[in-house]
Amino acid sequence: MIIKCKSIAHIKESLKYIEKDEKDHMFFSSYGVDITNQKTILSDFAMFDSPKVKNKFVSMVISPNKLDNLNDEKLKQVLHQTIKELGLTNRSYYCVKHRNTENTHLHVYLCRISHDGETWNDSKTAKRCKETGIKITDEMNLLPYEIKKEDFNDKKEINSKYSKEKKDAIKALQAIVKDSLYKVVSIDELFDKIESKGANIKINELKNGLFGVTVTYRNIDIKASDVSRYLTVKEKEGSYTANNKLQVVIDLNIARFENRRGKEDIEKEILMGKGDLVELQKELKAHYIFLLDTYRSKDLSWEEELQRRLTKKYSRRKRITFRL
Repeated sequence: MIIKCKSIAHIKESLKYIEKDEKDHMFFSSYGVDITNQKTILSDFAMFDSPKVKNKFVSMVISPNKLDNLNDEKLKQVLHQTIKELGLTNRSYYCVKHRNTENTHLHVYLCRISHDGETWNDSKTAKRCKETGIKITDEMNLLPYEIKKEDFNDKKEINSKYSKEKKDAIKALQAIVKDSLYKVVSIDELFDKIESKGANIKINELKNGLFGVTVTYRNIDIKASDVSRYLTVKEKEGSYTANNKLQVVIDLNIARFENRRGKEDIEKEILMGKGDLVELQKELKAHYIFLLDTYRSKDLSWEEELQRRLTKKYSRRKRITFRL
């Protein structure tokens, strides 16, 4: 993690800069200021002013290593610990999060003068920030900012710290999705079932009008596409809906749930020779077809597996071939 900090005379232009659209910013945290707009922020900062102090503000940037993939709760812990270690408590601040680079990072602006009228000592800030970064990195078991992706792939200790935790979380989420997928008739119902297992799903509207989905599980933020393509959504009339892949499953679920005849009834009619065999085959095929994606997810040959099961089940009669 890297922390940069310095005293500055003005923050009006800085506030405009950090809230530019291309910075993909979002409000993150504040203390002692009205965050309605930049004017109210500046007005509240001005309450703790002194003609004797030239640089009235403190500008800070906090950049954790992207491989730590910190969620908002962890980021706030880093923010508050940084403010505490640098002796910047008991003063107003305003913080935004930037997501326009590979490393999500925080921009923080604070009053240099505290609510008690004390002025923060800005001497040797570079050294103090470096020491604070090292201390917080060690205490929170984070990764040094200097570690790159190539180091991550090569070092077992980093792989065991980051990769294993995230892979285990993704694997557990995939099991939850698999268990829920063929029991739902809408994207929201699928999300509800996943959240009932301890996950948290965030759907963010992106600047291009599309929607992004993030799943937080075991305090790890994970892109929905890293878990399952079924969890990504598409835009429809200003809102989100199931993507084409999931919609196929939902349609099959609806058809299956609405069909009052169970597979036992269909199989019984086949064995007893009642009705049109071809039509019964088609009906039974519709019942089994919802399993196809499950077989695919297991990397099995679902065609061979399904035919094997049906051949074994009806081995005493003329072989029934399903063309799926």
